[in-house]
Amino acid sequence: MSKNYTISAINVSYTRLGESDKLLTVFSREHGLMKLVAKGAFKPGSKIGGRCELLVVNRLLVAKGKSIDIISQAEIINANVKLRNDLNILAAALYHLELTKNFGNQLTDESSYYYDLLVSNLNVLIDGNPLWYTLRFQMVLAKMLGWEPQLKNCVICVSAINDHNLALFHYDLGGLVCTNCHRTKGSILSERINSYEVKSKNINPNLVTGSYSHLTPMVLKKIYEINLSSNDVLVKSSTIQESQLVRIYQLYKAYLEYKIGKKLTGFEVVMG
Repeated sequence: MSKNYTISAINVSYTRLGESDKLLTVFSREHGLMKLVAKGAFKPGSKIGGRCELLVVNRLLVAKGKSIDIISQAEIINANVKLRNDLNILAAALYHLELTKNFGNQLTDESSYYYDLLVSNLNVLIDGNPLWYTLRFQMVLAKMLGWEPQLKNCVICVSAINDHNLALFHYDLGGLVCTNCHRTKGSILSERINSYEVKSKNINPNLVTGSYSHLTPMVLKKIYEINLSSNDVLVKSSTIQESQLVRIYQLYKAYLEYKIGKKLTGFEVVMG
């Protein structure tokens, strides 16, 4: 990058830096997850202050700094004001930022695609089904990170999974386990579970038992249905019940929690 450069970026998080500055974490289309200094952003009446709020999308002129680059100018592309008008939609939007903050460093090579996906997904949250769009976003994110789960065959014996031999979804193994392996390969599963419990003790036990979660054939069929929908146009389906969406959302959220080794806040306000 040259001494000064321009980026399109969405504000992901921030912390106070000194008396009046903000240390802003953004995800940019050009360079992925970045930390930038917004000087004077906490000063009353600051022109840049409102442009450094969460969810705001800006066109930024950035100057190279000695250790951290500095925002010289900020032009708002989209303030995403409508996302703040409904608590459930806002909670879902903030969860998108949480996912970006935790996994964005792994998406530098795909920064332009992820940026466009994130911005477009935030735009459709106001359609009135934040749970659907957030669930679909989690699924696309897992795929981008190389963690797309194995849902057609047992991850141990590779036998085809059907309604009669589905036992569980195993987070560490990255997919489904059949009833036969669940019964005969207990030692393998126990080892994985023990390592999981050491790794992430803080994960909600209501969502995860050891490193696996039970899954019904009907919910699995709905996961197939959602996976068949477009990666670019996130459409909602009238054939999927709210309770099924909640279950699949929880499954993928817990899967991502396992991968990162910590609890994600999520947006359980939607279900509560």
